Amino acid sequence: MAIMAKVGKIVVPNLDVEGFVALGVASEKWESEEVSTDSIIGARARAFADITSRVSIHGVLGLNLVEATCTIGGAASCYGYGWSDTTSDSETAITYGFGGEFKVDGESSVIVNYQVFYNDEYSGLGLFIPGYSIGYKHAF
Repeated sequence: MAIMAKVGKIVVPNLDVEGFVALGVASEKWESEEVSTDSIIGARARAFADITSRVSIHGVLGLNLVEATCTIGGAASCYGYGWSDTTSDSETAITYGFGGEFKVDGESSVIVNYQVFYNDEYSGLGLFIPGYSIGYKHAF
């Protein structure tokens, strides 16, 4: 679970840019390993198309910085020898996703998103960080 904040601006019709930060993101465990995503900071472009006057779909593409901590060890680790190790690292990654928006009135809408923040499934730790969100948007 994460708390995410975004700020954006429409730069041309059907395209906006957004900056975002997510804190306290996630943790996954495999036997004696635990990987925690501490924070994600990034910027993305969002292209959108209106389906009706109240419904639109969008795709996102951008860059983000992922801060993660990996803990390996404990009594069951390394064939029972009982050592542990913790390391933290930051990685820059391409972020991508899609979603939709439903306009409630002229200034408010509900947004649903799926976004991949980090995808390293085929090398290293094999870390895959997707995000699902439902949010409220209010235009000023």
